[in-house]
Amino acid sequence: MPAGQNLTHLELMIVIVLALPVGMILTAPISGKMADVIGTKKPILVGFSLCVIAQFFLSTITADTRIGYIGLYLMLLGAGTGIAFSPLTTALMNESSVSDRAATSGLLRVMSNLGSTLGVAAVIFIAILAAGPKIAEVSSHLIPPSDLVFAFDFAFLFGMLISFAGVFLMLLVTPSEGTAHQ
Repeated sequence: MPAGQNLTHLELMIVIVLALPVGMILTAPISGKMADVIGTKKPILVGFSLCVIAQFFLSTITADTRIGYIGLYLMLLGAGTGIAFSPLTTALMNESSVSDRAATSGLLRVMSNLGSTLGVAAVIFIAILAAGPKIAEVSSHLIPPSDLVFAFDFAFLFGMLISFAGVFLMLLVTPSEGTAHQ
């Protein structure tokens, strides 16, 4: 463990597990209120941009990166997600007719859960692909942390590109009739 990191394994797990949701919890309520005032497009763009930046930083971690930095990057990713998703939900609900809002809300929840599950699976899958033949070494001895870090760096870089695509697509969105503050 690098100098100055005197945390137990449990404390490290708590930092890693809680960093992302804490970022979301701190920003989602604020972005919802901001979207009511300035519209949905700007907070969505800011949130997606923060996700791009955070995933870039996550793609640069090494085996020697201090846990505080990793926690900060995950919190930044959570903040970006929190900033984007409240206005995104509002924009989606505003696009559906009043009679279809219950179905829209249910579909939004299903798609959000599916996206979360597929996102984790995609990161693991891409990391396994990037690690390549190093995975086979597990049967004989441990994989060096630097090889695993490279695999996850690649996975987060791929996630950053997906988030960047979201920013680009959001820039192409034009306000529809009756939608205020775009």
